[in-house]
Amino acid sequence: MNMLTLELRPYDPESDELRNGWDALSVEQATAEGKNLYVDQFGDIWTDGEREYVGRIRKRE
Repeated sequence: MNMLTLELRPYDPESDELRNGWDALSVEQATAEGKNLYVDQFGDIWTDGEREYVGRIRKRE
C-alpha cells in the first residue's frame, strides 16, 4: 500500500487566494471558532487536530 504524506503549511490570508465564496465562508467560520488552518500541497485547507476539510485556495503559479 502506497500512502501519501501531506505537506502542510499555515494558511496565510494575505497571500492565499480562496477559490470561491463558499470557501471564504468556511474559512471565516473556522477562524471565528478559533481553529488553526493549514494548506496542503494540493491547495486544500484543513483544520489542525481532527483535520477537518475547510475549503481550497487557488493554486499558485
